[in-house]
Amino acid sequence: MDEPRKQRVNFTAFLIHALFLALTLNFIDINTVVPNMLAELGGTAMHMGILSAIMVGGTKFMQLVFAGMIVPLKKKKPALLIGIYIRVTTLLWEFFCGIWVKKLLGRCGLFW
Repeated sequence: MDEPRKQRVNFTAFLIHALFLALTLNFIDINTVVPNMLAELGGTAMHMGILSAIMVGGTKFMQLVFAGMIVPLKKKKPALLIGIYIRVTTLLWEFFCGIWVKKLLGRCGLFW
């Protein structure tokens, strides 16, 4: 693949990723949606504080930890791709565990 075509493909992939990231961030805004969900579930002010600390500070802390591991690497792309694959696998795992818990609680009559 020639260089201009490769750049076009990479830029298109970047735009698609940015679009989905923007859509996702609208649904999990740390200032509105997630705290409101916690409040609806009966969260206290302490729960709100812990949630805010994790959502704001937790991500920055993990970026610092993993940046220190990635900076010395000669090739960074494989490490970043592994991180993306781990994140996607984790999200799929959470999804299927949620379905399993819903079925289990439905059998017990605790979930509608």
